[in-house]
Amino acid sequence: MGILDAPGYSRAASDAAYVRSGALPATMPSGLGWDTTNFPFIALLRDYPGTPRSMAELNITPEGIFDSYSPARVTPGATFYVSNSGLDTNNGTTSGTAFKSIWKAVAAANTAAVPAKVIVASGTYFRTNNPWYNGGTGVAPTVDIAFIADGGRVITGTMDPPGTPTKDATQTNCYSYAVSSVNRVQDMVNTNSFGNHIEYQNVATAALCNTTPNSWNLTGGTLYINRRDGAVVTNTTTRVFRPSTSTFVFPNPVNIYIGGTSGNDGWDCEGGSNIGVLAAYTNPAGTTRHVIIVKNSTFKYGGGVVDGTTRGVSVEGWQGLAWFQNCRADANQTDGFNFHNVYGALNRNGLTTNCTGYDNGRYPNQSNQGLTTHEDWVHVDIAGHYSGNHGGTVRCINTSKTWLLGTFVENDLGDVAYGGVVPPTAFRVDDSAVYWCDRTKVAMPAGGYSYVTSTGTAAIHKRNAWPSPHPDNPGTGTIDSY
Repeated sequence: MGILDAPGYSRAASDAAYVRSGALPATMPSGLGWDTTNFPFIALLRDYPGTPRSMAELNITPEGIFDSYSPARVTPGATFYVSNSGLDTNNGTTSGTAFKSIWKAVAAANTAAVPAKVIVASGTYFRTNNPWYNGGTGVAPTVDIAFIADGGRVITGTMDPPGTPTKDATQTNCYSYAVSSVNRVQDMVNTNSFGNHIEYQNVATAALCNTTPNSWNLTGGTLYINRRDGAVVTNTTTRVFRPSTSTFVFPNPVNIYIGGTSGNDGWDCEGGSNIGVLAAYTNPAGTTRHVIIVKNSTFKYGGGVVDGTTRGVSVEGWQGLAWFQNCRADANQTDGFNFHNVYGALNRNGLTTNCTGYDNGRYPNQSNQGLTTHEDWVHVDIAGHYSGNHGGTVRCINTSKTWLLGTFVENDLGDVAYGGVVPPTAFRVDDSAVYWCDRTKVAMPAGGYSYVTSTGTAAIHKRNAWPSPHPDNPGTGTIDSY
């Protein structure tokens, strides 16, 4: 029995979402502008007793959508293997002759000039082995590629092994070693309330670092790290992220899949500069639809003291569909998930299902969201959970339109402390943007707002929204029911 036949659910013939029996049907808003011809879907929204979160299932899979656009995942023209035990002097065509670097497999796929599958064995792949590096000059796919994590989690990003730190002779509470540049430093042993690694504070001098637990300083090419717990600084205990480099970059009109072989296989992408830990854009937009499909992956710790505006996921423009399922974007300098249509794509659809975005935004950045849309982007978020961000956790601007089905927002902190003007706000719409909020949920701190329109042409339409103790603020805009 498929989800379309599940007992206890009902729908009208035109419904775009299944709901529990007795609830009102959740039809897709007629004014949304979603490309239903090329990206049709029906969603099942499940509410679980005892938890405010919902979970979503669709009648199509991410793999089904990708495979309809590209053979790279199922019948690739070439397959390349990557392993920590591999060598970049290998040919990469078998698991026994795997490459050491993910970027080497991307370059080989580009040379083969056919849709390709890149199978990466679980493990940690540092900056020089990540998908983009290529000796620091960068390489991006020019052909369709399915990136497959195999046997567990692939951890990759802009981090370097921390060299050979030793107790500093002068700053005796610090470990130190030579490095030319640093974006941020993370504690790999201890985590915060979101389950993310604790970020160490960058301080002005080595002497101040010596007196400030959980801090770091870079002076004259020497990095000083003071761990509160006194643990030795090693690759196991401490992560050092480098600036002016990237993790995943997709600037060409190709089809991309990022996922795993099975189970919990997936990608943990940590650190990034430029615009995002994952950055996707096509300029010019082109005339052919392409898809970027990402599943069971995380995008965290983007940016730092050098790259001050980096996001987790940054789709700057995409002609087609960008779909993220069961993905997480946390602890980035600005936004978690950020969608644009900078380059004028005519078909620009974004979909986030069962995604989370926590603890995004670092001083002095303002307007830091868990999920945000811009220009005339058309987006659907189903069963998202966004918490602990700074400046209107779910927010859209310009003429973008978003359908939020079962989205749960809690504990936005506002950006007033960062010099902004936004108090704690769950859902905010600016300019002439529009939200359709369907069975959405809000839990704000005291003094916070649930639904806010900041201009007279902004609109939020609600349907079956869960009761909230926090007020709405329509200003001169529109907040009504549909």
